[in-house]
Amino acid sequence: MALLNRIEETPHIYIHSSIIPHLELMSAVEAYVNGEEYKSIDPYVQRFGHMLDLDAQLTTKDYLNYSLAEIIGEIYCLRELSGLDCYAKRFKQIVTGDRSSSKKPSLKNFFPTIIESQLRSHQVCISNIDIKSFSSWIYSDPTRCPSLRLGYEVFHKMTKNVDDEPIPSDMEDFCHIDCLPYVDFLTIDKRICGYVNQACKTMRTNYAEKLCNNSKEIVDKLME
Repeated sequence: MALLNRIEETPHIYIHSSIIPHLELMSAVEAYVNGEEYKSIDPYVQRFGHMLDLDAQLTTKDYLNYSLAEIIGEIYCLRELSGLDCYAKRFKQIVTGDRSSSKKPSLKNFFPTIIESQLRSHQVCISNIDIKSFSSWIYSDPTRCPSLRLGYEVFHKMTKNVDDEPIPSDMEDFCHIDCLPYVDFLTIDKRICGYVNQACKTMRTNYAEKLCNNSKEIVDKLME
């Protein structure tokens, strides 16, 4: 709790990572329909409580009045800090399924399937829009829905390496990867970092320049 209090007293901002896909898709739909260029989203919030589901069964609206330590303390008592193990098991199954597929379409040709699934999952309504054309428009420029595209590329770099078995902590790293287009620096597992580097080369982006081995390296760069 002392550490959390120190963090709260230090100038900082949060990224609402779970809403990034929704915001990116909304921006993409608006730009595509209006014939405009994609506008970057704003996934930042001022308080940790603003990242919680205020419509959840629990009275999470009370968290808006809590300190960071109080929020984390209550979530811990409710046993909601158990990590992403249940998702990690499903992730491993998805990777295995992808690798076992005998006929795989190209990443570009499979992208419409992913976009259609993401639109449903994040409740983004589209009408009178051809999914294939829309998906092709997004795929043609990695700065359109950059988080979604990066995660897509990294995932397939991993599945391509059949000798690499997914581990539970990969889920945390993938959550961090979602934030990479929206931060100045990021630390992730060295193994996943390799896949991100490969994906960045494929997309011809400079995201890999933001990756650091540890927090000390970030601090050193900030002090330059």
